[in-house]
Parts: sequence; C-alpha cells; structure tokens
Amino acid sequence: MIEWYKKLPQVFYCEVNSVPFRDSEIFLWNEDLGKQFAISACDFKQVHAGLAMAYAGHQFGHFNMLGDGRAMLLSEVKDKNKVLFDLHLKGSGPTPYSRRGDGLASRSAMVREFIVSECMHALGIQTSRSLFVIDTHETIVRQNIEQGGVLGRLSKSLIRVGTFEFARAASSAAEFKFFADATIERLYPELCSQENPYLELLRRVRDEQIALVVQWMRVGFIHGVMNTDNMSIAGETIDYGPCAFLNAYDENKVYSSIDRDGRYAFGRQSAITQWNLWAFAHSLLPLIHEKEQVALEMAREVIAEFPDIFAQAYYTMMCSKLGMTYTGEEKKKVFVEETLSFLQSNEIDYTEFFRGLTHNREFQFKPNIAAKFEPWKMAWNALRLDNQWTHVQSEKIMLASNPNAIPRNAWVEEMIHVSRSAEEIQEALVSFKHALNSYEFALEFEKEYRTDRAEYQTFCGT
Repeated sequence: MIEWYKKLPQVFYCEVNSVPFRDSEIFLWNEDLGKQFAISACDFKQVHAGLAMAYAGHQFGHFNMLGDGRAMLLSEVKDKNKVLFDLHLKGSGPTPYSRRGDGLASRSAMVREFIVSECMHALGIQTSRSLFVIDTHETIVRQNIEQGGVLGRLSKSLIRVGTFEFARAASSAAEFKFFADATIERLYPELCSQENPYLELLRRVRDEQIALVVQWMRVGFIHGVMNTDNMSIAGETIDYGPCAFLNAYDENKVYSSIDRDGRYAFGRQSAITQWNLWAFAHSLLPLIHEKEQVALEMAREVIAEFPDIFAQAYYTMMCSKLGMTYTGEEKKKVFVEETLSFLQSNEIDYTEFFRGLTHNREFQFKPNIAAKFEPWKMAWNALRLDNQWTHVQSEKIMLASNPNAIPRNAWVEEMIHVSRSAEEIQEALVSFKHALNSYEFALEFEKEYRTDRAEYQTFCGT
C-alpha cells in the first residue's frame, strides 16, 4: 500500500496494473538489501498493481509533461531502523504516461542499473538501491531484439524536481500546496516548523544536490542525462540510463548517445545542477511568497549562494583526494586546477592517478610526462607541509577519498551481456567490493577494463 502518495490529489498519479508476464522469474536478488528490509524474493513472484507517478521535466532544456511511462510505485517498506522507503518498478508495462512507448525494459538495461547503483552504494554515494531484476522471458525491440526485464529499486523518494514542475503546471494552488506540504513532511519534517518551509526546502535541496554531485566528481561518475525529471529532491542518484565513469580524465567527456552538444559532460555537472535548481525555484515561487517578485528575489538569494557553496565543497573534496586540508586558500585551488589540467593534457587515468598517490606507488610515465610530473610532485609535497593534518591523518583521508576501484565501463558492459548468469554477476559484485578494500586486488580486478572501445556510447535503455 502506498499510503503517503495516495493521499495526494488524483492529478499526481494513475493507478496501473503490471503486464502479466506469464513465465517471469527473479533473475537477480539483492540478499543483503532484502534482509535489511525483512523481505524475500518470494514476496515478488506475483506483482499486479501500483501507481504511475506524474511529473514533468526539462529534457535537454526543453519542458515536457512526462510521468512513469514504464514504471510504477509498488509499495512503501521500512528498513530495520524504521525508515520509510518507496519500492518502485521499472519495465513493468505501459501506463497513461507512456507516450507511444511500450512500457517495457530490456533485461540488460535493468541489470546495468542493478550493478551500477550497488557499486555506487559501495563507493559511499547516495543512491537508489536495486533489490531485484526479473527476467520476463519475453523479447522487446530496441536497437536490437533483446530479452525483457523488470527492475525493483528502493529509494527514500522518487519525487523529482520535475514532479514540482508538474505540480506547478498541472494542479490547482490548493493541490500544489498540499503536495508540497506532504513532501516536506515525508522527507524533511524538521522544515515544517520553519517560518518559510518552502524557501527552506529550496535551500535544503540545493545543499543535498551539491553534496551529491561533489561525490560524483570524486569518483569520475557521469550521470549522462541530468534532466530535471532525473533529479531527486532527496539527494539520491536515480535513473542510471546513459551513465558512465571516466577513465582518462577529461572534463568534456560525454558517453551518452543523445547528449550531442555535451550539455551533461562531466565538467558541466555542477552548472547543470544549478540550472536544475533554478527550475525547482521557479516551481516553488507561489509558495515562497504571494508576490512573485518578492518570491523571486528570495529564491535568487538562495541560488546565488550555489557557486560559492559548491566551490567550497568541491575543492575541499579535491584537496582531500590530495591529502590536504582546504579552507579557501587560493594556492590550493589553483593547484587542484593545475593537477586536473596535467591529467587531461596527458590523458592520465583519473582513478589510477589518485590511487597511486594514495598508496605511494611509482608511476610508469613516458619520459615526456615524467618530466612534467616531477615538478608537480615537488609542488604537491610543498603544499602538504602547509596542512592541519598529520601525515597519518592525511593518509587516512586519501584512503577514504580515493577509491581503489570503480565500475569500469568495459566491466559493466561485460557483466550485462545476455550470456552472463546471475551467479557470475553476483560474484563480480563481491569482487568489486573486495577490490575497494585491496589495492593489489584492485589492480588485478581492473587490468582488462581500463580503456573503452573508441566508439563506446551509452544509451537510455528505454
């Protein structure tokens, strides 16, 4: 039963039924997550009905009315700490929001989300969690004929920036306020007592998004499709469609087949986050203040703080990767940029470089790169002397900041191949977690996957 969402006005959802896949079976099951919520695979042998959530969104800058076109909100579940989560299906069949789509998903795309979201969780990044993948034993047509699949995922909430855009555009003033109040009560109940809870919601979502994207940048994650309908106000990574990870550092890197202009390139993720927050702020204006111009000025003050707050969080994170404190020193900020320029101009692997620094390993650079690296290393060592941490503290911070492994794109693609068994995928995920805790194992784990095919692209998987 989806109690809290069913309290909303009918305009926010449609009741839907899942396609009755006759021969479906659980392909992947997240045993640890199931235990955390005291549920088993047997609970999902028969899934019939739920709610398709309505939302809108700016997709590559263009506003569209959208909604769960192949998904449904199935139920609410509590973990062992009594925290409430939404259980959501993807690929469960057509809904009133499908817009000429078939409402289905490929098993490979759902396995991809299962793998990447669980790796992101292991990396310490806020994310929706994948509970299971169902093999429907039916075929669907995408670029090729593929096996069908359904994903079950858990999230604190799948309310998006685009849900608020929908509420502003498609509901009455009373309905919009009811929705906003219910969302605040569900996700941020401490804001209910604030003088202006809607302005505080904007501020909180701003801070949650900054914290999330900084963590993406830490591990070289490229979301790939940062439309407002893919941005959770709960500060979680959701919708793993054309996502990928950097190998060689490149701030302009794009993997998504549909991002032809680089709108969502790795280095643009902070700017797009701010753009999305403006869309969120505009949706909230009638609630922030009855006079639109006053509301706009109040929202503008919150968004205007974004660059400084993001920069502080970002350079703090990057300096942590280098084993240094950051309290706004210009020289350290400049050094971070020089470091990234060094990586980009010499096509150096992002993860491997910081991993090597963390474990004090010798780099096998070509002579021309080695000649540039030595003065960089001298400057780095000099800056580390101007530090508030002891050497031991610095090492601990670097170990926490620099992962031994990431889910390399080539590895993910190999894992989602139709020939891979569930046992092989589960074993690979265990190996990934082992690699996170062992430098030597990580080198062996990644050695075949550090480069992508020249033509490698990712797709939405719809």
